[in-house]
Amino acid sequence: GNRIEINTVNAIKISANKLLMKQKFIEAGVKTANWYTFSNYLFYPNGDLTLGGTDQTRGVETIEYPIVAKAHYGSKGRGNTLIKSQEELNTWMQRKTLNNYIFEKFMNFGHEFRLHVTEDGCFYTCRKALKQDVPEDQKWRRHDDICVWFLETNENFQKPNSWNDIVSDCVKALKAVGADLLSFDVRVQTPRDKDGNLRSYQEYILLECNSASSMDNGTGEVSICAQKYIDEIPKIIIRKAKQNGR
Repeated sequence: GNRIEINTVNAIKISANKLLMKQKFIEAGVKTANWYTFSNYLFYPNGDLTLGGTDQTRGVETIEYPIVAKAHYGSKGRGNTLIKSQEELNTWMQRKTLNNYIFEKFMNFGHEFRLHVTEDGCFYTCRKALKQDVPEDQKWRRHDDICVWFLETNENFQKPNSWNDIVSDCVKALKAVGADLLSFDVRVQTPRDKDGNLRSYQEYILLECNSASSMDNGTGEVSICAQKYIDEIPKIIIRKAKQNGR
């Protein structure tokens, strides 16, 4: 009828499936980590089935470690495993249905941001920073149980000098997925290198997009993030209505 649909069913299906999501990232030409799919006993770089089938791509010999095995369906890190070597992969593979995973090159960038995005750009963001007491073997991931969240107004937010490019890539990925409103998790190099020098440009990768980001602040009140959505959604409705000639 006359309803305005925000985030189509198909867009939600794509954003919820890490394989379909990654394919759209590649289609959009945005920065993301190299990854592999597994099919017919072959690993295929970046999911390109035309690149498999040779002796060099059979098995695990060409994979660049470390990698993160990610189940097609999973949230809050469930279904993700860091794998550091071919021996670890061989052990992990036992009794697994490998077609249900993608295998992503692990990029050890020190900062991670979540950007909430429409086609107009980023309307809300925060940085996910590790708590001080996180065990060493858990520091590769960024999830609520081991992180604190810095708002953009916090001095610890440390906005990257590549921010405009990051936002631009998120918008490109949003459009490729076919969604109106998504959040993106983005890994970014720290402002300084290992020698303490400021980087002239902070490289980054889009990890994944989310169509149902958590907005609970634990108080039972409307969070800042939720209020931003309350403010933003009417803008999308008006724009889509105009596009449909209403």
